[in-house]
Amino acid sequence: MEENKKIEELLSIAFDEGIEKAVKIAKEKQDPYLLDEFHDKLIEEIKKRKQ
Repeated sequence: MEENKKIEELLSIAFDEGIEKAVKIAKEKQDPYLLDEFHDKLIEEIKKRKQ
């Protein structure tokens, strides 16, 4: 559950302040799982928004 909250926060940052900033923050956490999940959710969200 905590991971989902972190991912949602990163998605919010990505769309409000830029993807580069969100990726930088995700990398700083040094959590490969979080970075991978963030990437997957980001791609899903981008696809949704393009429809």
